[in-house]
Amino acid sequence: MMTKTEAKKRFIDYLTAEHIPYTLLNEAGKITPLKDVDKIYLSCNIEDVIGGRIETTVIFMNEHCYCKSYFCQPVAETEERAVKAARMCNYMNMHLPWDCNTLFEHNYFFDEEYGDIFNGCLIRYELMDAYFQDTMDHILNFSVQQIADVCIPIIFHLERRFSYDDFKDYLQSHIIER
Repeated sequence: MMTKTEAKKRFIDYLTAEHIPYTLLNEAGKITPLKDVDKIYLSCNIEDVIGGRIETTVIFMNEHCYCKSYFCQPVAETEERAVKAARMCNYMNMHLPWDCNTLFEHNYFFDEEYGDIFNGCLIRYELMDAYFQDTMDHILNFSVQQIADVCIPIIFHLERRFSYDDFKDYLQSHIIER
């Protein structure tokens, strides 16, 4: 079975070989060996989303990594927006039938501390080892596209340009039925 250190190394080797820019994050802000860095940060420019990009953080834990993709700025700074954001996440988790592979399943979350909506999924190292290319495609493509696809209805509802029913209708016509 792949270890945490092996997973980080293989992940970084892939990003380097494919010329994909990334940043190693460590909370101490000091130069540390790879074994002590547990977060890798990626950013993808997408013109149609708030802030112009989607950010992804991969957090390496003991038996799995956690991948989360999110907008590059908070979307809910007030209590009213926070309630709307949480309600939208609940609706999306219940009604969006994402046709990804059966290896990984994302959910939407509202992070109250940062005021952001993100999607996240756990990836066990044994699955990463057995299905490495699928894992990379999932982290680098699917998770980013999934959060980008819901940006317009989320922001429009938070900005009161869409009612809650308009938000649901947009998801129905642009994501569920496509």
